[in-house]
Amino acid sequence: MYCDRVVVRGNASDLSSDNIAKLNDAMQIIKGYSNSKLDSFENIANYHGGPFLCNIATATVPAQSKLDYDNFTCPTTSTTGGGPCGINHQHIKTFTEMFTPWHRLFTLQMELALTKAGGLTTPAIPYWDWTSVDTLPGLAEQGEWKDGPIKCQSGKTERNFNGLPTQRLASMVKTAYKTNNVQEFNKYIVRPHNYVHGLVGGNMAGV
Repeated sequence: MYCDRVVVRGNASDLSSDNIAKLNDAMQIIKGYSNSKLDSFENIANYHGGPFLCNIATATVPAQSKLDYDNFTCPTTSTTGGGPCGINHQHIKTFTEMFTPWHRLFTLQMELALTKAGGLTTPAIPYWDWTSVDTLPGLAEQGEWKDGPIKCQSGKTERNFNGLPTQRLASMVKTAYKTNNVQEFNKYIVRPHNYVHGLVGGNMAGV
């Protein structure tokens, strides 16, 4: 829900050239934000990857890895790898058990930033239906959506994509929808999500 209405995402395959231009402009804006802004591209994307940032009140990881955007500096070699510490980090049990809540929050954060930057009328990123389309959406292969900066690293995101087994992915999603409780659903729906990350390849395979 977005205030008083349901927000409906459109198919990325159906984007108009005007939609793509607006999304490119908005992505360029949030990529240009400094990391002192919570809605910078690097800060939002970091929620789905490293370096690991944790709640200060509960974290036992090195201080440089804690969630403090106002004073955050990138970890040195000796402090990088403080270890996964949040529900959204791989190798933490809740990565799977709480998959849909934390991943929806990640998506919403990106949607709100792009909406604020003028790329979306309502916070609803177009979806990629990888159960029926075995190629990357055109949006992802052009302009500002082709790659992005990685927090605390000098490189950019990259892919090594060679197509998707859509029927297998559709079967995996169908299995998830046959479950009868949220915990089981999360357990099974995270599997095609992780599988797609791996098949997209590059540094996307490990986040």
